[in-house]
Amino acid sequence: MTDALTGIRQSELRGLKWEDVDFIRCEINIVRSVVGNDVGTCKTEASRKPVPMDEHIAQVLMAWRQESVLHEAR
Repeated sequence: MTDALTGIRQSELRGLKWEDVDFIRCEINIVRSVVGNDVGTCKTEASRKPVPMDEHIAQVLMAWRQESVLHEAR
């Protein structure tokens, strides 16, 4: 869903960490990409600019984050 609604490349989505998601500013910071098992830099300079999140994406990601934290605690 995040891919379809933001246009973030698959490799950049795989490189996201929770620290890259700014729920206060409603934006996603693209700082790395993952291709295969290799972590690297983004493909272009434009890719490194923050991507705005609409309210729906922010809510879904927040719910996923809370679920992830619950699974880590188990």
